Amino acid sequence: MPRWAGVAWDVALALLSVLFLCVATDLAFSPQPGDTGYGGPLAARVAAYYGIAVLMFLPGFFLASDRRPLVRLVPALGRVPLKTQVAACLALLAIGFVVVAVATGFLPRT
Repeated sequence: MPRWAGVAWDVALALLSVLFLCVATDLAFSPQPGDTGYGGPLAARVAAYYGIAVLMFLPGFFLASDRRPLVRLVPALGRVPLKTQVAACLALLAIGFVVVAVATGFLPRT
């Protein structure tokens, strides 16, 4: 894959990550009537929505990214085997499921 295509892909993933974080922030801090978190405690909404965005989606975006530019910026990343990176991302996904499950238990049912 040409380097420019990898950089373009990484920029697209970064923009998608920013979009997910913006949506999580909006849902956590200004829920609308009918939203899952409406009327629930702020801490539970933050844990639930950021748990989904940060712990469940961002690791997948990292795995889907072209890591060549990252390895140039952080050479130590090049020494971490792909299997270890996948295992770490899967662990974050599992932690995300637990965080979201616990946090949504504090949110009112609509």
